[in-house]
Order: sequence, then structure tokens, then C-alpha cells
Amino acid sequence: MIYKWRYNLYSILQVSVGGINLLLLYRIFGTSEQSQVFLLGFSVLLSMQFIGLSCNEQFIYKYIDIKCKSEHFSQIFYSTYVYVSLMLGIVFYLLVLIFNKPVYNLFISGLNVQTYNLFNKYFNILSLSIIFIIPNNVIQAYLNANSKIGLAYLSQSIPNIFILIGFISFLYFESNIINLAYLFLIGNTIVFIFLFMFKKNINKFSLDRNILETIKSSLKIRTAHNIHNFLSLIIINNFVSGLPLPESSTFLYTKKVSDTIFGVIYNPSNRLLVNLISSYKLENNLFKIKPVLIKNTIIMSIVFLFIGAGGFILIPGLNYIYPLNTSIIEWIGITFSCLMIVNLLMAVEIPYAIINLAFNASRIFFISNSIYILFLYIFVRYCNFYFGHYTLAFGLATVQIVNFILIRQFAILSYIK
Repeated sequence: MIYKWRYNLYSILQVSVGGINLLLLYRIFGTSEQSQVFLLGFSVLLSMQFIGLSCNEQFIYKYIDIKCKSEHFSQIFYSTYVYVSLMLGIVFYLLVLIFNKPVYNLFISGLNVQTYNLFNKYFNILSLSIIFIIPNNVIQAYLNANSKIGLAYLSQSIPNIFILIGFISFLYFESNIINLAYLFLIGNTIVFIFLFMFKKNINKFSLDRNILETIKSSLKIRTAHNIHNFLSLIIINNFVSGLPLPESSTFLYTKKVSDTIFGVIYNPSNRLLVNLISSYKLENNLFKIKPVLIKNTIIMSIVFLFIGAGGFILIPGLNYIYPLNTSIIEWIGITFSCLMIVNLLMAVEIPYAIINLAFNASRIFFISNSIYILFLYIFVRYCNFYFGHYTLAFGLATVQIVNFILIRQFAILSYIK
């Protein structure tokens, strides 16, 4: 049973905090440069996470494998991985700090000078969080693998709760977007300290073959994924940063809402699917996953189509929160619909991707993600004349269809008999 409503409740509570933050951002800053900087900052941070978390990709699969053989050695493996990931977090932050200008030029080349300077101040603080995000990711994966999913969700919510406190203070006192970066950093630091103290058995270090092999296989798989995740965000952020206000901010708002909906609907079952597929693989009974895949396809299709249609109908109500003209409302509606199609395809695709991941099938990710980026770049670069500011939304939906077909067919033909 991959759908446990208790986990969906955890997800709803977690994502509700992010949703409230988004509403308060819209209420306080509207579609101004401050909201643009806030949303672009987290988008660039997400890009940094894709690189920074590269060594963690195969941790949970290897941990479960070792745990089935020896509880003692699995604890040593986990403890060592936490320390290694913390050191990697420090190194990665230093690299971002040293090469910050090339990074900014890579992602936000379309910003004007005033907005660029504000972004620079904001992201210099925000990027410090990567030091703790990387080890926190390992500890949260460990909690998920040991069925402490509620604690994992709570730990992921704390940084956003700190941002929520900041937004609430802005309703009564002077608002300063830089303070939100400090609050996010404090939240991630507290999460690391709490989780580190909670698991008192993080006191052993053994840089053995298992650690090195897991890092090697993680880098191999994640490099393939980063062709998609990292490069797609470069294309998206550069396209959006070149749009005028309010188009730039409204696209980022719409994308954030879309991502939030996806998190509520899919993340709980995704965590359980990882454990389930890993177990079936160890038992050499992967054929048992077929009914789960069919059920996932049916449920996700109904849910995302319903939400997409409902959201499209409700979008005009945004005018009651912050005035927008008719053309912007229409643009938001079409963009939201395209992003819901993307979410639906991703929700159906991910179980097949997990199967490929469990078998370290990096080849299919290199192929599919390279095609994805190439098609997206061509679409955004050469179709802008025909579709205007709808280009990115149409492009994302189109290339996701291709990616879904490739990932699904490879898993079926290679592993699901």
C-alpha cells in the first residue's frame, strides 16, 4: 500500500507552511523586484542543491542493502556519511562563494543592475544554508528508511516556519527581504543541530569501500540527473529574468504553486515507493511492482487533472488579493495548466525512474536528460517568436512528454518482466 493518508497529512502540513509563505510574499511584495529576488534566490539555491546533493543520490539504497545484512555496519555507514556530507557542504559553499559572479551570470543574466545588486546581497546569506542542507538530506533519508517519516517532514518544515515568522513580522514592522535569508539559514542550522543530537549514535567514522562506492555511483547517477535539473533551471531562470515585471514574478509564483501542489500530492508516496522498490529488488521480485505502477498512474491522472481544472477556474480570484490585468490573469491560467501537465507526467514517470535508479542505470538518464535539455533549449531559443511569453510553459510540457516515454519504456523493457 503506497498511499497512506497519514503521510499525505504530513505533506499537507509541511507544504501548507510554504503555501502561506507564498501568499504572504504576494500580499506584502506583490510582483515587485523584492518578490522576484526572493523567488529567483530559492530557484538558484535549488540549482546549487542539485549539485551539492550529488554524493547523496544512492545513500538510501546502499543503506537499506547494508541494513538487511548488518544493523551494526549500517549505523557506521550512516554515521560516516553524515560527517562526509557536512564536509562536502562546507567545501561546496566555499566554491559558490569564490565563483559567485560567474554563477549569477549563468543563472540571472537578464536582471537589471538594481535588482542584480539586491540579489547579490540576498544570495550571499541564503547560500550559507547549503552547508547544512547537504547533511540534513542524509539524516532525513535515514529517517525515511527507518519509517520515521513524520520527523523527516517536521525537520524539512522548520526553515520555512522561520520564513513564515519573518513574513508575519513584516505585516507589523518594516519589511526587509535580506532578513528572510538569515531566517532560512537559522532554520537549517537548528534542524542540523537537532537531528545530530537526536541520533546520538552519529559518533563513528569509517571511510571504507562502501562509502567510496556509494559516492562514486551517486555521482554517476546524479551527473545524469543534473543534465536535466541543473541545466533546465539555467534555461528557465535566464528566460524568466529577462521578462519584464510583472511577468517575471508571476511566472515564478505560478511555478512555485505548481511545485507546492506536486509536493503535497506525490512526495508521500514517493518516499514509500523508494523503500518498496528497494525491497522488491533485494528479493528479486520486481514484477510485484506492476499493480502499484498501474494504480499510481490512475490516481495521479485523476488528481492532477482535477486540480489543474479547478486551479484554472479559481485563478481570476487572484485579483482580490493583488490587482492584475486581464492579460496577466490569462497568462497565469495557461502557464498553470501547462505546469499541471508537467506534474502529471512526472508523477507517473518517477516510479519508473526509481526502478532505473535502484539498478544504477545511469545510461538512460544521460540519454533522456540530454534530449530533454536539447529540446528545451531549441524550443525556448527558436519558438519564442511564435509563442512569446508562453514559450517556456509550452516548452516544459512538450519536453516532459518525451522524457516520460523514454524513462518508462527503458524500465519496462529492462527490469519489469
